[in-house]
Amino acid sequence: MPDLKNATITWLESGQPVSSQFDDIYFSSQGGLAESEHVFLAGNGLPGRWQAWPDYRTPFNLVELGFGTGLNFLLTWRLFERLAASNLRLHYLAFEKHPLTHADLERALAQWPELETWRRQLLDVYIDHSGGLHRYCLTGNLTLDLYFGDAGTGMVELLANRPATVDCWFMDGFAPAKNPGLWTAGLAQQMWQSSRPLATVSTYSVAGLVRRNLADAGFTLEKRPGFGNKREMLVASRPASATVADLSGASNPAWFRYRPATYQRQAATIIGAGLAGCSTAYSLARKGWQVTLIDAADTIASAASGNPQAVLQPRLAASLDPQSRFYLQAVLFANRQFSGLQQDSDIGWHASGVLRQPTAGRSGLLKLSEQPDAYYSERFLSPLSRSQASARAGLPLSAAALWLPGGGWLQPAALCAAYLAAIPPTQLTLLTGQPVTGLQWQESGWQVCGGAGLLVETPVVVIANSYQAASLPHCGFLPLLPVAGQLSQAGSTADSEILRMPVVADRYLCPALQHRHSIGASYSPHQTFIEDSQAADRDNLSGALAAFAGLTVPLLPESRASVRCNSGDYFPVVGPLPDYADFVRVYAPLARDASTVCEDTARHWPGLFINVAHGSYGMASCPVSGELPPLPQSQVDCLNPARFIIRELKKQQVSPAAQSRS
Repeated sequence: MPDLKNATITWLESGQPVSSQFDDIYFSSQGGLAESEHVFLAGNGLPGRWQAWPDYRTPFNLVELGFGTGLNFLLTWRLFERLAASNLRLHYLAFEKHPLTHADLERALAQWPELETWRRQLLDVYIDHSGGLHRYCLTGNLTLDLYFGDAGTGMVELLANRPATVDCWFMDGFAPAKNPGLWTAGLAQQMWQSSRPLATVSTYSVAGLVRRNLADAGFTLEKRPGFGNKREMLVASRPASATVADLSGASNPAWFRYRPATYQRQAATIIGAGLAGCSTAYSLARKGWQVTLIDAADTIASAASGNPQAVLQPRLAASLDPQSRFYLQAVLFANRQFSGLQQDSDIGWHASGVLRQPTAGRSGLLKLSEQPDAYYSERFLSPLSRSQASARAGLPLSAAALWLPGGGWLQPAALCAAYLAAIPPTQLTLLTGQPVTGLQWQESGWQVCGGAGLLVETPVVVIANSYQAASLPHCGFLPLLPVAGQLSQAGSTADSEILRMPVVADRYLCPALQHRHSIGASYSPHQTFIEDSQAADRDNLSGALAAFAGLTVPLLPESRASVRCNSGDYFPVVGPLPDYADFVRVYAPLARDASTVCEDTARHWPGLFINVAHGSYGMASCPVSGELPPLPQSQVDCLNPARFIIRELKKQQVSPAAQSRS
């Protein structure tokens, strides 16, 4: 959604912000902070509910319609830190069609110095551009998901196809008469479908339209005393005895429907200790899970994740499809995560930005150079002339470039180590030098076996060992392709030491690290080795230096070859693993008629997930995929392993030999 429009604000003499789009105030002139506490925190009974929360394996899920200045969120955060049990997790999802700019948000919240601690942490990570979902992992037990765009669209993408999980709703849009789109009957119905038993709703508005829509949806209503000169406010709830038709996934193809389980024991085994595996371990541990991390090598980050330097950049496309939106959200998430980790561990993170030159054969990049604002926010990507790009880089470039301020570079091995260092030792078991030879499902969980027998048994397993995942029978149907690549090293010169950021053309050149530049990377699909390393070095060097005007650097005999993994459609494979044989059986009608509507859902292996095939863009895609993943449904479906089975069926290519691979 590149056409995302920020809020246009006018400021009253009192310092109160007013929306020009809706001609309405953001909070009460009689005391915005006190009103929010009265209507939303007390109205939903949050202190008592948090302290009496029955199951700490399940987070408390709160949804706000109308993020605005973030005041409700900051007050909720402060209350949560003060009153909630230490092992309760809060997931706060908010929708905002017109996000405040960073400067306006800072100004709006500055009038409450008592919120400074939480305000500053939010401002440190807040972005004010790029539609879609943005995840902010603010503390170990608090996650904020901000959806920039229309709430109706967002609720369908994020809630309609998933089981009911919401415990609390803040309805805080502008007045119904001025912003009717946020108070519709359709939204009220979606709220009802997404609410767990005993979920509550609170709002300052008692307008007849609001009451009717909530009541018609099924909520029980109660008027309570309002705040200040507002005589009444409204509280609604879903009775525990009320029945709600389970429509989760109803608008999604049956083969992409998956119902998450609740596990008696929150323990997971992750196979593979590269970037995908370590980021997944970090994410699960933040959610309170016990993690066993297994790798066949003697050290973590032994393959491509062990390269001395890597570039954070998106896979760019002149397209608004879910795949391009995934990489946009992924880069923004990775940037925030790396910046946070850098505060505690030196991962060599340089938020320098990246310059990307359009090169021959890349028509999409040329189109972006001509019309970038049709696909990306100008604060995410903008075209620069040759002179402008040269000024950014610090060195003369050979051509114009695309400027990506959210990119940068780091040391991936240090990042993997930082992921694991951030996990309390009591939550992590690391087993290196242990090749996994088999997985066996038992009622008690997954038995993960190695050469010496049983290694560990846990209810959840995440397969994150790159192309080697194909050797496990549950993954045999996946088209996982090994891609050999070589990273070359060059010595720095007085000129090259000036380079401020990675410059990417046919190859990339990183700024000097300890007087060495990383240049990468060669790309040899379907191979697990480099046939001629010296030729690969020469190709890397010439491809990288083509981006510069007159720069030379000497090659060093210190190249590093490793094997990455791509999928058959060059997109990551992340999500629950389907039972291949059952999917083929249930969706067999697609092989006769690809337009067949299938309603039955096939079986997934219980507690078995995969996170592989990140290819050349793993620095962007691995961090967000480690969250398994916080994305709109259309993007989740693009990652889903089941997509390959359905494509095979629709092409009528399923054969007995293919079925035997499961």
